[in-house]
Amino acid sequence: MKRVSLLVLVIAVCTVGVGHAAVGLDGIGVRVGSVDPEGVSSTLNFGLILDLGTVAENVAIESYAGYWSKSTNFFGIESSLRDLMFGAKGRYLFTTNNAGIKPFLGAGLGLHVITAEYTFAPSFFGVPVPSETADETEMRPGFDMGGGVQFDKGGQYAFLAEAWYSAVSDASQLAFTVGLVYKFGR
Repeated sequence: MKRVSLLVLVIAVCTVGVGHAAVGLDGIGVRVGSVDPEGVSSTLNFGLILDLGTVAENVAIESYAGYWSKSTNFFGIESSLRDLMFGAKGRYLFTTNNAGIKPFLGAGLGLHVITAEYTFAPSFFGVPVPSETADETEMRPGFDMGGGVQFDKGGQYAFLAEAWYSAVSDASQLAFTVGLVYKFGR
C-alpha cells in the first residue's frame, strides 16, 4: 500500500509540474458533487482543480485530483470501494454573446487508484467469531468526456457546473459537480 501511495504522489506531482511548465498556473479551485459509479449507488465526490490556462483561443487546460468512497453492510459483510483519481482535461470554451458565460465540451485522461475492502464478521449461533479482512488496490487508466458551463464575471472567481463521464475498466462513473476556481493575477 505504501508503494501505491508513493506512486500516486509521484504521478500527481509530475502531472502538475508538466502542466505548470507548459502553460502556467492561472488558478486553483475545488469541486464537489454526486458520482454514480458502475455497480455502486451514488455517493459524494470531492476534488481539486488546477487551472493551467489556455493553449489556444478558446481551449483551456486543467489538471485535477478527485476522491469518492462508498461503504455498505450486507448480512454482516462490510464493504467499501474508493477511487482516488488524477488527470488532465482539455475544454473547448464556446463563444457566446455574454462573455461571462462560457459553455464547454471537453475530454481528458486520468489515472484511477481503486481500492476495494471487505470485512467478514461471521457469527456461530449468534456468537461472534474473529472477522477477516481483504483488500485490493488497482490502478486503471480512464478516459474523461463531458461538458458544462463556466460563469466568469471578470472577477477573481469562476463558477463551474459540469457533467463528466469517466470510462474506466469495470469502474466507469458519471459525475455531476459544481466548482469554484480562484483566478490568479486578475
